[in-house]
Amino acid sequence: MTRRAYTVVWEQDLQDDSADFWIESPQEIRNQFSRACDEIDIVLATAPDSVGRPWQGLSDQFIWSLPGYSFSIVAIFQINRDDRIVKVTRLHLAEL
Repeated sequence: MTRRAYTVVWEQDLQDDSADFWIESPQEIRNQFSRACDEIDIVLATAPDSVGRPWQGLSDQFIWSLPGYSFSIVAIFQINRDDRIVKVTRLHLAEL
């Protein structure tokens, strides 16, 4: 049996805020932010249960701190296992 991948979607407000952040950031941050967003999409599409920990005591919501960037980046996401959809609901970024 083949394991079906998940579809990753981003909340519309988060997409808009991310685009604004990217436009206003220096090139080095843009590059890392783009790499982080790509990593989020790839990992959550293939194995969302392999990252993160439960968030706010909800069985379908998780928080994931991404390592390896010059800033702190945390993604909050929901997993709908029945529909095979992962929704990224928030990103938190902070300088280290």
